[in-house]
Amino acid sequence: MLGQWPASKLAGVVVWCVMLIGPAAGVTASETDREETGTAEEPRYTLEPAEVIGRPWRDPITAPRTPSAALEPAITIVPRSEIASRGAQTLVAALEHVPGAWVETRGRKVKQFFSVRGQTYPYPDFALDGAWQREFHELPYFFATADLDRLEVLRSGAALLASPFGLAGVVDIVPRRPQAHEAAVELQYGSMETYRIHASHGDAGATWAYALGAQQSSTAGPEDRHAAEQMFHLRGSGYWEPTPELALQTHIFVLDGSRELAQAVPPAGARFRNAVQTYDPFRAALVTSSLHYHPDNRTSALVQMSYADRRHTFTDAEPDPPTTAQEEDREITLNVLGARALSAHNTLRLGVLYNNWVAPNGKRFYVGRRCALETYSAIIVNEHRWGAWVGDAGVRFSKTRIDEYGGFNIEGSGAGFGNVEPIMDTWEPGVWSGTLGAAYYLSQTLSFHMNVGSGLVRPRSGTLDTAGEVPADEWRTQLDLGLMAQHSRWGQAQATVFWLDQRDAIGLSGDSRELEGRVLELYVNRDQDQLGLELEARSVPLVGAVTAYANFTAMRSRARSDGSMKRNAEKPRYVGAAGLSGSHADADLNLFAKYISGYRNSRFVGTPVDLGGFVSLTLTGGYRLAAHGIRLFWEAENMLDGDLITVPGYPDYGRRLALGLRWELR
Repeated sequence: MLGQWPASKLAGVVVWCVMLIGPAAGVTASETDREETGTAEEPRYTLEPAEVIGRPWRDPITAPRTPSAALEPAITIVPRSEIASRGAQTLVAALEHVPGAWVETRGRKVKQFFSVRGQTYPYPDFALDGAWQREFHELPYFFATADLDRLEVLRSGAALLASPFGLAGVVDIVPRRPQAHEAAVELQYGSMETYRIHASHGDAGATWAYALGAQQSSTAGPEDRHAAEQMFHLRGSGYWEPTPELALQTHIFVLDGSRELAQAVPPAGARFRNAVQTYDPFRAALVTSSLHYHPDNRTSALVQMSYADRRHTFTDAEPDPPTTAQEEDREITLNVLGARALSAHNTLRLGVLYNNWVAPNGKRFYVGRRCALETYSAIIVNEHRWGAWVGDAGVRFSKTRIDEYGGFNIEGSGAGFGNVEPIMDTWEPGVWSGTLGAAYYLSQTLSFHMNVGSGLVRPRSGTLDTAGEVPADEWRTQLDLGLMAQHSRWGQAQATVFWLDQRDAIGLSGDSRELEGRVLELYVNRDQDQLGLELEARSVPLVGAVTAYANFTAMRSRARSDGSMKRNAEKPRYVGAAGLSGSHADADLNLFAKYISGYRNSRFVGTPVDLGGFVSLTLTGGYRLAAHGIRLFWEAENMLDGDLITVPGYPDYGRRLALGLRWELR
């Protein structure tokens, strides 16, 4: 917990961050926009300046990370304004309204899983300002959004430029860069003794900028559920442009807190209802740095370095005596990506990635067994333009070396886990993936997009099937067909048809096994396919200052059972979200709705139970005292007070109310 840190240690962290980024300076606003969003100087679509609705014309030279034009309809940007108006204080909460978003909430070691298009394995990867994170899934429900500029969500699995493998999409977390001197304090208090205190400061000049932020949040959780949480979140960022051709930036995030694993309710089994398990302390330090070199309009290079250090202490109070395990892991990632215009119409991008992940004592289910993996990856992508047409093709190859891993070869039983001989100094088979895409811009307001991707998906390290063995590799093929329309007078609308074919798909079996006092969820290989339609629309300000958005995803999911393909009842058929925001004078009011259709799952209960089938409503509002730089706000979550169950035995905590104040210092 934060209280366990000496004041001198906490002060040292703050001073360290200030010293690291204080001398730094940042790129100009226009260069930053081009680097982070992939825009060129001349926008493809001209929209209302107050609303970021359309997507500017792409420039892979200025921004080498720019995704394929074929994938534009599959990219969702969650802006800071929407995050704030919905009162979304964590990453997972901010992602709830992404098209097709499905969040599974439970009380296990990974509290919440975010997925899109019903893809539950592997779950989408995460990146921090473009730097891929191998082990991040236990952090999103703690990671604060107050210092973020936006979230960029690639819903399609053809994420060659963002992830060395996965084929399930990527969420890129983009920190906010100040444009001028600023300082603010925000206070909030609500149901279940929940409070949040956030302070931020930043400044910017012609070639530099820096940002500092700190947040303390805490909740007691519902009574008799053992669900208290608290987290201290520290952020520091520095930006510097020493020459017009060179831009540097660094981000530091430190998290320190504790979390009680919420106890389940019936029909979950007794061991989940009675468990008294805690992460205390729960700590993580994340550092990312990037160097962007852009010597001319034909060449650019991006070098990204990322370091993560996560140290969690897990205690299970049920055994006599109680057990404690140190779950630590570290990872270092180096990613180099270069872009070169071979002609006025052709661009080649080449990249290499190296990731080193070490968990000295194992992690989660495999505590006590050292894990050390190294991943090497290379990519080549070529893009060509023919007038209104843009075509691209790309290939990525990844290969992982197992320095040591003790989670394999259990041979059908977890009973002898402690005696398993670890695998040492072994190379896993290489993983290939490739994409082919095209986009046709019929006009400045209408465009058509198509993308197909295919490749291998290896089981995540540490997973086992129902026989106690490592699941087989999955071969995945997916197709995206999208139509986009946008106009400065009304906004943006798009429709996407997606198809996914999974041979030997890796999925949760619904079974679990108790392994040396820990519950291990087991996986299974089976053929699956999915056909879906995504609809999304966003308006510019209408009738004065009213904006609206809505999205709806319909999916037909099938899995092989008894020799034939049958409906996969473990996934919802329909997912929808909508929002309506309005303001008048100094007051604002916002209404948000989320819908998940019914599905069934037997996880933690043994027999399938009905889940989903609910509508969740959130209402927020505020009033601004402009003369004093103060905004008073309030939030009401789960207004209908529904159970909102997405995982058996773990219902939502019910209706929650909160009041707050934000003071922008001048």
